[in-house]
Amino acid sequence: MPDSLVIYTDTYLLASTADTFLAKYPGTSAFTGAVEADQEAALRLAYDRLESLRWRGQPVNSAQGCQWPRINLTDGNGATLASTSPPAFLTQAQCWEALAIRKRVDDLGADTREALQAQGVQRAKFGDIEEQYADPRRFAGLESEQAYRLIQRYLNRAPAMGNFLG
Repeated sequence: MPDSLVIYTDTYLLASTADTFLAKYPGTSAFTGAVEADQEAALRLAYDRLESLRWRGQPVNSAQGCQWPRINLTDGNGATLASTSPPAFLTQAQCWEALAIRKRVDDLGADTREALQAQGVQRAKFGDIEEQYADPRRFAGLESEQAYRLIQRYLNRAPAMGNFLG
């Protein structure tokens, strides 16, 4: 089945591309082993979270409807980033965030965790299983520390509208 995601509408990359990227790393089967519809759902949520952040630079077109592509943005070496396609750090961050989302979805279901996290609970015990949740503000509203580390130098500050634990 072909990807149903649309670049710059609900994702920065296709599920097949994310699957290929994450397959190179150990511990990524929560994403790579998921059916395509579940991968796409995680990528959409990761996209929404990344779109909620305040980025440096400006959108290429004020009417584009999403944060990327951007202009007046440089990389760590001072080189201007191309504004025609999503930069690698952004697509990789979306992959890592989508993986974190998929890892969170298990037998307990995402709704249980999301409700607890939305209430500010940072530790919960379900039978013999105990979980600790990171402070959602710690990584600018993202679940993945890896995603945050990839993008932090390109951010102006924390998310514009709270956190998106979706």
